[in-house]
Amino acid sequence: MREFYEEGIRREVYEEGIRREVYEEGIRREVYEEGIRREVCEEGIRRKVYEEGIRREVYEEGIRREVYEEGIRREVYEEGIRREVYEEGIRREVYEEGIRREVYEEGIRREVYEEGIRREVYEEGIRRKVYEEGIRREVYEEGIRREVYEEGIRRENYEEDIRRDVYDIL
Repeated sequence: MREFYEEGIRREVYEEGIRREVYEEGIRREVYEEGIRREVCEEGIRRKVYEEGIRREVYEEGIRREVYEEGIRREVYEEGIRREVYEEGIRREVYEEGIRREVYEEGIRREVYEEGIRREVYEEGIRRKVYEEGIRREVYEEGIRREVYEEGIRRENYEEDIRRDVYDIL
């Protein structure tokens, strides 16, 4: 894949399975090298580095502090809402005072946005995702992805490893 917005900001190239992406006149610099991700928003807040399989991410002047250490993720939005911890191979994520409740239990993911739109369940190795009262309906069945944006613009089907994309303007 080679993608260029020549008069714009984005330059994106996929070479030899390695992603190189640059926003030349912008803030973002992102490079995938030797399977290790290095991403810097040089004049911004975000500093993200993937080193030796361990993720360390800091929003230095912001709220988010995220560290992957010894295979255990600890993430805190200190002055915010989100508290997320990976402990003993089980993910527990809570957006307190918010909408999202997410739990990984017994290898099955259950994710609910309460009082919201999204309902997502992983059951028996098959992903079923529904945005109720909304636009997007997405189903993974028998290893084939089917994605539909109803009442909207995008209709997309992955069938037999062949992607079919249709844009309908309603």
